[in-house]
Amino acid sequence: QVVLDAFSEALGRPFRDSAELADLIERDRHLQYLDLGLERLVADRATVVFTHSRTALATLARRYGHDLVHPVEYPVLPLPHIDSDQVRADLGIPATATLFGSFGFVGRHKRLPQLMAAWSKLQVAPDVGWLLVAGSGASRLGPVNNASITLLEYVKSGDDFLHLLAAADAGIQLRGPSLGETSAVIAQLLTSNVTVSTSTESVLPMWASRELVRIVPPGPREVDELADVIAGYLSSLPIGSGRLADAPVPSWRESVLNALSTEANS
Repeated sequence: QVVLDAFSEALGRPFRDSAELADLIERDRHLQYLDLGLERLVADRATVVFTHSRTALATLARRYGHDLVHPVEYPVLPLPHIDSDQVRADLGIPATATLFGSFGFVGRHKRLPQLMAAWSKLQVAPDVGWLLVAGSGASRLGPVNNASITLLEYVKSGDDFLHLLAAADAGIQLRGPSLGETSAVIAQLLTSNVTVSTSTESVLPMWASRELVRIVPPGPREVDELADVIAGYLSSLPIGSGRLADAPVPSWRESVLNALSTEANS
């Protein structure tokens, strides 16, 4: 309620509940950057604070102490087991190609021009590898003069989006600059043992397997390093249907109960 009251006072309008506020923020993303002192308001009133962000955990624990702030696992389910060949066929992607995917809203921080430059540098043949960029705003990256790149602006449903994720052999989810936000797409790929390349460890779930992650930081060598990572995966990754295997992801419910138990016994 303290958060609703703070937004109500700042915006000069009442909110019935948190869903109404969340809907407004979804329509006007600038509102999430309002400096209302919410962090201190919540921390001063909270018995326990949960976060699934590596950056938030370190920052809040430093400010308010480890007794108040506890990590919880990212609440995500493994990807569905689907007919990957059919998903590829629907998009005109050869069954023989290693499919790299970058998913979600296309913003400047996703660093897609750098990714596409790395892909183009390799001159990947369509039957060997394919890059799929799927998300709102993808069409702004075109036109693309490359036979092994697909830009998909519109996905019909949440299930269709999950099917695209499940069809990918590797995810490339770059972030920079990053505020330490976590990525649902990265978590979903990792929970099905799909390898992910990204720009910083801060966006990874706390349980992320280092064996599945490649970090390519922003900088003058970013395009070259991305190209090296992609080239390595083109020659080594298993592809297509049947390659998904659910990873042993810690239970979100158990992590919350453990944190509450720790707080109760302190």
